[in-house]
Amino acid sequence: MELAQGWVGPSVTQADRNDYIDQLKGLGSSDDEIQAILAEDDDFKDRVIELLPENKTAFYWFLDIDDLWQYTEGMRTCLDIQAILADAQITGRKYSKLDYHKLRIIGRHVIHCLAERYREQKRS
Repeated sequence: MELAQGWVGPSVTQADRNDYIDQLKGLGSSDDEIQAILAEDDDFKDRVIELLPENKTAFYWFLDIDDLWQYTEGMRTCLDIQAILADAQITGRKYSKLDYHKLRIIGRHVIHCLAERYREQKRS
């Protein structure tokens, strides 16, 4: 089975990266040391992931709508399905019921991962 490749950017924002750099500078790290640290840290690297061809539509759909969430108390709780379907209608997106189902699975997985990350940060 042939896999398609997809690109995923760093898992941290530019603001997170800048904060981390400021912390390293505050600890006395040189620019060369900081660049070496960032080069070794997977959170700051672009990544190539392997996608099954049958999952490409849902994956790229998710990347297109990854700003359409519902929030409760400032935390993402689920994909905003009404906004996503309105976006699909306005943009003329073609998708199947299976693509929609896969999009929902991706959304639930992302929420689960974000919740785990939040719990880990609370413990630290």
